[in-house]
Amino acid sequence: ASDMYSLGCVVYQLLLGQPPFRSDTATATLYQHVDTPPVPLRQRGVEISAAFDSYLLGLLAKQPEERPTAQQVSDWFRTDAWRGRPEPLPMQAPISHRATAPVP
Repeated sequence: ASDMYSLGCVVYQLLLGQPPFRSDTATATLYQHVDTPPVPLRQRGVEISAAFDSYLLGLLAKQPEERPTAQQVSDWFRTDAWRGRPEPLPMQAPISHRATAPVP
């Protein structure tokens, strides 16, 4: 279970660019890991599916028995459930194939 918590911390940091908990002292940060629920990434401006955000919070559950097992995580990521229902990408304007001259 601690491996899944660690995985959740790593994924959180990869997506946000900072760990789920930060404080002025190491001791305060440790207390946050024990007592403070992490802020969902979508609330912090990260564009991920609601399903992925929810699953990530499950990896960061305070009680080990509430976290998924490694097999459950592997199975979940093999499905498309983590993708949610992404919005279609906007159409790009066609690229002009007009010849250009190099600048001397």
